[in-house]
Amino acid sequence: MGYTTGNWRLYERGKSEASAKFGQYVTIWEKKPDGKWQASIDINISHDKLPFSETDRILHKAQSRDANKREWSPADASMNFTRASMAPEALGGAFEQYAGDDIRFLRDGAPPILGKKDVVKATRKYRSIRFPTNIALFQSADMAYTWNPCKFADSIEGVEEGNCLQVWKLRDKKWLIVLSIYAKVPTEKPPVLQTKEKKTAAQ
Repeated sequence: MGYTTGNWRLYERGKSEASAKFGQYVTIWEKKPDGKWQASIDINISHDKLPFSETDRILHKAQSRDANKREWSPADASMNFTRASMAPEALGGAFEQYAGDDIRFLRDGAPPILGKKDVVKATRKYRSIRFPTNIALFQSADMAYTWNPCKFADSIEGVEEGNCLQVWKLRDKKWLIVLSIYAKVPTEKPPVLQTKEKKTAAQ
């Protein structure tokens, strides 16, 4: 098993580069019995054109010790990561325990975030509000991925729903997230302001 990730650009034929769209993609690849590689999951996000090149960015390594010490399977690590994201420390606290120092985090409308320290900081305000009932997990040797629908409460924007994909690597007998992507699913129901109507007596 393996994965590829990077940026994409979409140009419309006959239009200028100014109308181009930009984003990030993640593709999970699985080697079939006949030896051929096939894509099993493909997920992407979009964002504005980046004002920088990712190769120019500095990766910040976390100085604190990782709390993920036990020799869990990727399934155990994934479930405990989800539980941690529902705790008071929220998603940032979960990444603090289960993210690798070189984690790459992707979300709609924002540039990629590189490094555990910056990912933890950026996800502190998100808290998972629903334990997933539909989870896909695949493991091959020292790599695994988990996918599930997810729902988060954001202290600023309210409730968001989307698809969450985590790529895990086994390092020093610990499963760590090296790639995480949250692809938001737009809702068709606009927010409704709840008001109480005052009843008046009939004349």
